[in-house]
Amino acid sequence: KRNYSILEAVRSLEQVQGLVLNMIQDWKRRLQLSGNGAYFEDNLGSLQEWCDKLAGMNCQIQQELGLISTCEDIASDQISGVPDKLSSLLNNLVRRHNL
Repeated sequence: KRNYSILEAVRSLEQVQGLVLNMIQDWKRRLQLSGNGAYFEDNLGSLQEWCDKLAGMNCQIQQELGLISTCEDIASDQISGVPDKLSSLLNNLVRRHNL
């Protein structure tokens, strides 16, 4: 059951991160268009906050995963790819977040 919760948390993190990264791409595009006189609402602070929260959630899941991995009743094959997935998500967030 705990393994399922971790996997579900990682899936949710990935979905929300995808939305936030799309919002960043949209922000960049609107910033470019503002150079041509288009209206631009600068919500960079909100996007930064979302990115900070996503990074924090990633770290929390990694900590929980560390606690879970110390238990003997863990089916390691169920969570074997999770550390790499979390690392990939965090790297992608940092790389794409770089405005």
